[in-house]
Amino acid sequence: MIEKNYEQIHNKIKNIGIDTLEKSNLLENIVKELLISQLIENIQIDEEESNEILDIFIEKNGLKNEKKFEEFFLQNNLSKNILHSKLIRSSKINKFFLKKFKSAAKQFFNQNKDSFNKVTYSLIRNSNAQLAKELYFQIDEKEANIYDLAAKYSEGDEKFSKGVVGPVPISQSHELIRQKIINSSEGELFEPFKIENWWIVLKLEKIFQTNFSDQIELKICRDLFEKSVLKTSMLIIKQIRFGSNSE
Repeated sequence: MIEKNYEQIHNKIKNIGIDTLEKSNLLENIVKELLISQLIENIQIDEEESNEILDIFIEKNGLKNEKKFEEFFLQNNLSKNILHSKLIRSSKINKFFLKKFKSAAKQFFNQNKDSFNKVTYSLIRNSNAQLAKELYFQIDEKEANIYDLAAKYSEGDEKFSKGVVGPVPISQSHELIRQKIINSSEGELFEPFKIENWWIVLKLEKIFQTNFSDQIELKICRDLFEKSVLKTSMLIIKQIRFGSNSE
């Protein structure tokens, strides 16, 4: 049985044709877009804000010149009205998820603060386990530094930067590297460990603490919104399939 909140979406899907959407692999995307439209339908944007949204886009993309403005529409197969509608829809989505997930965003940041920090680390990546151990002992005993050894022995692209990687968000690092450095101290050297076919000698250089900001809040709210939409979309699709089979 279809939940009442989603009857409108179900009816629209039914009119298009469930089988057609399934066969074309479009059902999930269509349901997501219909759901988003339903969620933001009460978000208001007045005429002044609407015009400002378009002006900001034109300024940001260097389209003040009329010729460039027209070329942009031709290249992207758009009209001014369609572009404006897309920008307004995007703005409504932003307004919705900021309002819906604003309090959850701060809580999420506090619970996962370490993953938002950035780090710089140095590493040597080599396929020879014995050589990796020898290089580790040379660094640990201060017989050589990791930078010169990385330039000479590392088999990855980091050799061109003398092994130095970053600053990069901790969340973008490999899971094993992330586990090593997340609760470690700057300057700490780690014994060789294996990632896939590589032996890694790793040194944590610096941790850059990240503070909660409007930009981070926006990102977290968007991520939470997208996860929520995906979860609800999957529920609706199950209900659509169940409903269509029982009719």
